[in-house]
Amino acid sequence: MMTAIVNGVHNNQFTTIVASPDPLFRRRILQDLATQSWPVEEVCGGAEALALLEGGKCQTLLLDRWLPDLDVDELVGTIRARHPHVEIMVLDAAISTFRSSLR
Repeated sequence: MMTAIVNGVHNNQFTTIVASPDPLFRRRILQDLATQSWPVEEVCGGAEALALLEGGKCQTLLLDRWLPDLDVDELVGTIRARHPHVEIMVLDAAISTFRSSLR
């Protein structure tokens, strides 16, 4: 499901960053993207994601709504101002994890 959503912005020259404090959620997304041979970096928080954005090429950023260190809405505003080319998706790991446990 995730690869279908972000497949339109995939480019092998760029990295996708997955930012979430939930290691199971990050692992699930990384596994989905690995099947498409996407270069992916994972981080636990917003500050780490922002540091990666500042230091390299990133085309897609997948943010957990519940970051432990930064307000996600403020982070999205900062990223849009500094890196307007980056596609940002805000996800809710809590809901995703709950739905997965129901299956």
